Amino acid sequence: MPTRKDIKEDFPLRGAVNCSCCGTLLTAGWSKGKTKRYPYYLCRKKGCELYGKSIAKKLIEDEFACVLQQLKPTATLAKVAAAMFKDVWDQRVAQAGAMAKSVGDQIKDTEKKISDLIELVVNATHPRVISAYEKKIESLELQKLTLAER
Repeated sequence: MPTRKDIKEDFPLRGAVNCSCCGTLLTAGWSKGKTKRYPYYLCRKKGCELYGKSIAKKLIEDEFACVLQQLKPTATLAKVAAAMFKDVWDQRVAQAGAMAKSVGDQIKDTEKKISDLIELVVNATHPRVISAYEKKIESLELQKLTLAER
């Protein structure tokens, strides 16, 4: 999380790099020379051996780039990470397949219930019973559509 609200591209490491003596976060700014301005990082903790001492922006940022270069993962670590991601992916694929099978079974079960109710409607003689069966069929059809969307 940035320590400043006004982070600018001028000093990307401001608030992210610690002083080598006291561990306080370095701040940054521009110093005015006779003809131009120069970018520097510096420690602002009173009592620190490096308090107020300017460190050239290029020096710190070049050193930081070297540190980043050293942080490249080894080939073994990359292989392990790839294997872990593949395992997770395979698990997700298996879960999706199981979910699809479960939904398919539920749809078949719903279709069976609908066909059973249709047979009951055909054999029913009382209008209220027929109406109740039709409402139940309608409800099951809606449930089937919902399952199909999943």
